[in-house]
Amino acid sequence: MENVFVIVPAKLLDSVGEFRFLTIGQSKLQKLLVISHTERENEIPLISARLASKQERKNYESGV
Repeated sequence: MENVFVIVPAKLLDSVGEFRFLTIGQSKLQKLLVISHTERENEIPLISARLASKQERKNYESGV
């Protein structure tokens, strides 16, 4: 599988007043990861990172 990153549309979280993005892609060790992050002035802070679920992997592999 080609190492393609997929960015899921942003979701505004009113409780924290910022947009959250999900990026799905493969690590150097060929692990499929889901990364949650936001955008601030000159930085992109990471919120969390985890292995993709079975459904997320299926969607990623099928191009959804």
